[in-house]
Amino acid sequence: MTARNDRATFALAGPAIVVPLPIIPLPGSVIDPPQREPPFWIDLAIDPEGEGFTFAPGEVRLHVDRRAGLAPTLTRGPAAVREFLGSRRDGQVLCGFDPSGDNGATAPIPVRERTCFSLRFEIVPPTADTSFVVSLHGLARDGRLVDPPQILFTKDRAWSFQCCF
Repeated sequence: MTARNDRATFALAGPAIVVPLPIIPLPGSVIDPPQREPPFWIDLAIDPEGEGFTFAPGEVRLHVDRRAGLAPTLTRGPAAVREFLGSRRDGQVLCGFDPSGDNGATAPIPVRERTCFSLRFEIVPPTADTSFVVSLHGLARDGRLVDPPQILFTKDRAWSFQCCF
């Protein structure tokens, strides 16, 4: 599961190959301004072992800032899971879906192989300092609900090197 709420907080510019430039520190907001408008997307990959699995995306709940569980308003998928993630920024998008595949699926969807779903929530994406929990209700095998643990997202840091020629 990946949440699309990462942002750059610090960047360095320089030196150039053709024209030598000093290394200049920049605030991340210059390169990647934080998104302050809905929606907030979470990608979920499911890799079932065996047959008979179904997933009802409308049953997933997002808990942010002690609010009651929010249900997704839109689902994309099922779709392929992206195999190549070039950088951490690319890794924020787990699903290689067809954008024309939007649907408001709430009924259980059969999951027979490694599959990805993108879930849209109508809230401002949480900041990096905000912890939140995703409850994966709606996953079942042979009609019996599977009770997976809640997934806690907390602040994390990672370095990324990107070069633009």
